[in-house]
Order: sequence, then structure tokens, then C-alpha cells
Amino acid sequence: MLFAIRDVVVSGGDVFQLTPSMLFFIGENLLNIHHVRRLRFATKGLSVLPMKITSDHLWMESFEKIVCKAQKLGKHVCVHTHINHANEISSDFTYRAMEMIQDLGVVVRNQTVLLNGVNDHPNRMLDLQESLGEIGIEPYYVYLGDMIPGSENLRTSLQKLLLLEKETRGTTTTITATTTTATTTTTISTAISALP
Repeated sequence: MLFAIRDVVVSGGDVFQLTPSMLFFIGENLLNIHHVRRLRFATKGLSVLPMKITSDHLWMESFEKIVCKAQKLGKHVCVHTHINHANEISSDFTYRAMEMIQDLGVVVRNQTVLLNGVNDHPNRMLDLQESLGEIGIEPYYVYLGDMIPGSENLRTSLQKLLLLEKETRGTTTTITATTTTATTTTTISTAISALP
């Protein structure tokens, strides 16, 4: 099975919006596919609605069943969240939600979108990375924003992304360092080689 799908992202919105039964249905059926080895559940909920984890017991029970089944099958479940600024972390609520997720043995990673005027300064990005690390979320990727009509004022250039990465690389521990990504590897490689 050279070309089998091994990694599936459950997204298309936000998994926090799924009912407990739909969450379990999706997770269980994906785990039943032999060649699927990893499930990533994508949510912005840890920053905007962490109480979902601490108060929606049926939803958490469904998630826990998925995680337990994955572990029995030797498969991996993780959560990918989308926090773009340290101020999005409501420390007490997010911390309690993170404890519950981590108690299941689930890794939580953050995918940040680089936003003009929000997190495109080295100090803001480092503050975000450190804040994530303090509550057990691994900074994972920093993306350039998609070309969404009406959000052009938030977009940054590839050069800005690469300069930010250059200015922040090595200033924090590996566990709180992110990887930058853009449209294609060729674009990034070409841009990096052009930097002074």
C-alpha cells in the first residue's frame, strides 16, 4: 500500500461543533480503516471555547472512546488548534481543558496564521510560543494566511514570514519553536537562499 492515506485531518469547520455521536461516528470509522494511522482533530475551541472540554461530558466521553480505540490499535490521535496571539489563551479555562486532554495521552499542537499587526513581530511570536509551551501546547507551524476576500489587510508577505522565522529561530527551546510554511517548498527554499 504505497499510496494509502495514513494521516487524516478532521476539520471542515471545527470539531467542537460536532455532536458527541457524530464525533464518535467519524473517529471510529476512520480508525476502522486499516491503513489510516493518525487522526488529527482541528479546532479553534481551546482558545474560544475551552469550556467545551470541561463541561460537555458526552462530547469528552466520545473523544476519549476514540483515543482509547486508537491506542489499542497502535494508532495516534492528536489535536491541532489555531491560536494566533498569546491573549487568546484564557489561562485558567484553557489550562484545565489542556489537563483533561493530556490525561488521555493526546498531544496538542498549534498552527498559527501569521497576521499583519497581530503576531508579525518577533516579540509577539515569541510570547505566543512561550505561552503555548507553558500550558502544554506544542507550537507547530506558522502559516501565511489564505487569499480570503476581505482579509487582505491581515496578510503578510513571504519575505516577512521568512524574516520573522530568521529573527526568532534559536531564541527559544526546541519544544516551543515553530516551523514556518507557505504555499510550496520551492518558494520557501528560493526565498531563504535570497536572504542576506
